[in-house]
Amino acid sequence: MNKRRISIIAILFLIISSIVYAGINDRFADLELVDVTATADEINKLDGLSGDVITTTSTSELTNKTFEDSSVSFINDDDSTKTLFFELRGATTGADLEIYSAQSADGSLTIPNLAGVSATLATQAYVAALADKVIYLTATLTDLSTASAQYVVSPIAGDVTSIKTVIETALASADGNLQFQILDTAMTASGDGSLVIAYSGSAAGDIDTFTPTALNTLTAGQAIEIYSDGASTNACETTVTFTITP
Repeated sequence: MNKRRISIIAILFLIISSIVYAGINDRFADLELVDVTATADEINKLDGLSGDVITTTSTSELTNKTFEDSSVSFINDDDSTKTLFFELRGATTGADLEIYSAQSADGSLTIPNLAGVSATLATQAYVAALADKVIYLTATLTDLSTASAQYVVSPIAGDVTSIKTVIETALASADGNLQFQILDTAMTASGDGSLVIAYSGSAAGDIDTFTPTALNTLTAGQAIEIYSDGASTNACETTVTFTITP
């Protein structure tokens, strides 16, 4: 009885297998196998691969990698339209630039809004023309109440567009008068050739302003001459600040 049951099961298995095979054979009758050969470049992509494969969600440190400036950018986490690119097209072939930090505490470098303007970074050893910038020169008169001459040299060419003074003590007896010259020619402000620092009511910290409108153009390396007539009394140290506009 058991042998007969086993024989029936075997026959059923053979029948089912034949039906399944026939179905698969019909389904893939038109399937054509094509011989695919990998190119050398495709094979080399994995040649010598070691270490972990970096995925889009993994946190890993990249080493020995080169990024192309035309295809790599940095974007803001919250707003992908805020993008930072690096461009090396102006570099000389074979020239490397190393950027390193020597700071001893936390700090930050902020690049101001350039508003669509292409600008060049002026460095300590780089000579460049300043545009839309001003520089400030400062000179100190030991005593405004003593007739004297003081000089300060401008490192750039430009116009003296503002002169401000601040006194350290009150003046007495008479006003203090300062004249500013370039090559022995006095600058003028609306026709006036000197800055008057009034003694009446004067006090430490008083600020006076002289705004040159003519004869105020300098070349790089030229000196500005400051003359005090010494008419006032009371020894008074005075600081003079020049605004130079290229």
